[in-house]
Amino acid sequence: MADLSITAANVGVASSITKVVVVEAAEAITRGMAVYRNGSNSNKATKAINTASASTAVYGIAQSESASDGDFIAVATSGTIITGASMTVGQLYYLSSTAGKLMPYADLTTNDYINGVYRATTSTKAILVLENNGIQSP
Repeated sequence: MADLSITAANVGVASSITKVVVVEAAEAITRGMAVYRNGSNSNKATKAINTASASTAVYGIAQSESASDGDFIAVATSGTIITGASMTVGQLYYLSSTAGKLMPYADLTTNDYINGVYRATTSTKAILVLENNGIQSP
C-alpha cells in the first residue's frame, strides 16, 4: 500500500464536537495534511513527517484551503473528521515519510517514528487519535 490519496476538496469536520483551532502556517499546507507546531519557528504549523523526532508530535489535520507561510489555517485537533480519502474501516493511519501525508502501519520502515494520527470509523471518516509516542520502528 502507499500514502493515502487525499482529495483536499473532500476534507472536513464530521461532528459538532470536533475541536478546530486557528494557527499560523510556516509553509505551504493543504487541507487534509497532518501538521505539528514547530517550536523553533514561532510555534507555526508545519507538515508532520515520521522521519524526524521533533516533527512527529502531530498537532492535528489541516482543514483550510491551501495556505502559504504566514497564512492562518484551521486545524482539527480532536474529534471526527472527513478525511478526503478512501480507507479501511478500523484501520489506524500513521504519519508517512512524505511530509504531511498518512499511511497504514504496514508501510512503516526501520527507524520511522510510529505515531498514529486517526482511525477510520467509516470508509471516509476517522476519529483523531494523535498518538505522539516517540517510538521508532525496529
